[in-house]
Order: sequence, then C-alpha cells, then structure tokens
Amino acid sequence: MDFIKQISSFIILLLLQIIVFNNFMFMGYLNPYVYILFIIMLPMNYSRTAVLLLAFAMGACVDIFENSGGVHTAATVFLAFVRRPLLQLSTQKRGIDFESLRIGKLPFSSFAPYAMLAVFVHHFMLFLIESYQLSDIGHVFIRTLASSLFTFVFIFLIHLWNFKKKD
Repeated sequence: MDFIKQISSFIILLLLQIIVFNNFMFMGYLNPYVYILFIIMLPMNYSRTAVLLLAFAMGACVDIFENSGGVHTAATVFLAFVRRPLLQLSTQKRGIDFESLRIGKLPFSSFAPYAMLAVFVHHFMLFLIESYQLSDIGHVFIRTLASSLFTFVFIFLIHLWNFKKKD
C-alpha cells in the first residue's frame, strides 16, 4: 500500500509541476518547484540508495519535460543526499525516534524549518548549477530566496490540505 501511495504521489507532483507550475514565471525570479515535496516527504525508513534513486528519477523526469540538461536531476539528488541531516537539524531527533519519524505527522513548528531548509538548499543548487559561474552569486542568491519563498507557500498549502484531510 505504501508503494502505491508513493508512486501516485510521484506522478501527481510530477504532473502538477509540468502542467501547472512550469507555467508560472514572475519577473524572472519566481519559479515554484513543488515536485521536491516528493523527496521532502519520503519516509525516513527508506534506504539512502532508494531515496537517491527516486530523487534521480524525479529530477530526470522534470529535466526531460523542461529540456534543462540535468540541472533538476543534480539539485534533486543533492537534496536527497542532505535531507536526513536537514531533518535532524530541524527536529533535534536522533536514533530510534528519528527512524520512526513520520514527516507527514510533524507539527508545523517542526515541518516548516525542515521544508524551508530543504527548499532553499534545492533551489540554491539548482540556480547555481544553472548559472554556472560564481561571479553571478548575487543574482543566484536573490533568485533562490524569491523562488524558495514562493515554492514554500505552495508546499505549505499542499501540506496543510493533506494534514487537514487526514484529521
């Protein structure tokens, strides 16, 4: 049952990204990339290899539809690589408590910092790789902040809708 839920989540977020959110562009800075919610919400008991492979698949699908040459794949795999330390930093949980952690059941006070950090890390890597030069770091940082806030608003709304639906 969990496998079917994850596959449907993958497909729904991918379709939402391709059909709806790829058409958002405001002043060249605001791009919501809500597909990363799939990686953010993966259960902590998944193996690191499985998470990295799922991130690769999601990023590659987005790259194919955006014709972006692998930048989404690289940024999404990087997010998958650092998501565990980001969650540990945000929740202050370790050991058994951490392995049994259900991200979808986290209170907003724990979910928000984790999601914000994850979105920021993903977007910074995405725009830095896309820019391909450190001399443009100011532009990359501004674009990262603006798009991260925009993306977080949509992720928050999706999370709130799912949280209310489960109650």
